[in-house]
Amino acid sequence: MLKVTHNAGFFSCCSVRLQEIIAYFNRHKQLPIVDSSRQFVLYKPDNHVSDITQMFFEPSDVSVDYTGPLSITPDGSEDQFSNYKHLNYHQIQPFVQRYFSLSPHVKEVVSGLETKYVLDYSRICVVYYRGLGKKIETNLASYHEFVGKARDILKEKPDTIFLIQSDETEFIQMMCELFDNTIVFKEIHHVSNITGVSNSEDVLPMNDRIRHAINFVAIVKIMSKARDVICYSGNCSLWIALFRGHADGFHQYLKPRETIYGIPNSAYNPDQTVFWV
Repeated sequence: MLKVTHNAGFFSCCSVRLQEIIAYFNRHKQLPIVDSSRQFVLYKPDNHVSDITQMFFEPSDVSVDYTGPLSITPDGSEDQFSNYKHLNYHQIQPFVQRYFSLSPHVKEVVSGLETKYVLDYSRICVVYYRGLGKKIETNLASYHEFVGKARDILKEKPDTIFLIQSDETEFIQMMCELFDNTIVFKEIHHVSNITGVSNSEDVLPMNDRIRHAINFVAIVKIMSKARDVICYSGNCSLWIALFRGHADGFHQYLKPRETIYGIPNSAYNPDQTVFWV
């Protein structure tokens, strides 16, 4: 039995869960049974001690044979702040499929959103901007850097529909003002960047957080299916890439901070001048 206890945002929990599953597999050369009952505390009512993972994911019967040590990325960086084009997709996908396949309920939400918004993945470019407290961990792009990248895509592919996702209301409003053909999901919460909160979920009542998380997992899966993705570097973007299974059509803004929580960041390069990878 593998007990995973890391707690933070939803996809931070998922990232550490995946890391520990792979570490267990490397040590024991077999797949673990995973207990995440002490994870996802932000989404549980007080004193809720059961494992709620099954609300989001269901295990599959994908088998994995040990052939040697595995890693999510060969980069020396933390997975979420690595270059997603370098992820070991071929090695990691069986683990994503076995432990992070969508639950029936989340699949229903995906299907409902696809129908409601008439999603045509062959034309969709996701523009996903994570702001608020993420600036503590990585250097954020300006809004206009994302606008410039979106305009590059539109110039190359004039039929593009922009799917706008952000935790910052101001970013969503700006993108919808600048671009005619946009989609914004009304099922997900966002806040003004002047509120001072670190995560948009911080202002939600506890009883609303499970529903919000289920919707967001569905939306991350939807974003992974888009033709193109413009995104920041962080756990949510990492999981767009992991659900996608490749980095084709991916435009990732990667500008590591010199330190993270006061600890020197090995990925920091003072000579770096290009931040879209």
